[in-house]
Amino acid sequence: MTLTARAAARMYAALLGEVDGLRLLSPAGVEAAAAVAVEGTDRMLLRRHAKGLGHFLGMPPMGGETTAFGHHGSGGSVAFADRARGLSFALTRTRLVGPDNGTTRLLADAVRAGA
Repeated sequence: MTLTARAAARMYAALLGEVDGLRLLSPAGVEAAAAVAVEGTDRMLLRRHAKGLGHFLGMPPMGGETTAFGHHGSGGSVAFADRARGLSFALTRTRLVGPDNGTTRLLADAVRAGA
């Protein structure tokens, strides 16, 4: 999937609540989607992750918060929603960086601090 950071952030915002008259999930649906469905070592990523229904939970770029769910993309992009703060965030890259690049987490933490 290819989309802008703004579009990804709006999609995650619409998962949390209404955006321009559209809500993608009910509050119960958000709880179900963000609950741990599976936890363990991902066979492709070779790392331990908790996953909800279609989303990673509490990844480091999301601040490691268990209230955050989302997905990372290639080259260091990430998009997520933080249920506790009512915050959605997305970062897309024009240059690829490694998955352990700390820039994404620093930006997310700065946005979260201002929320």
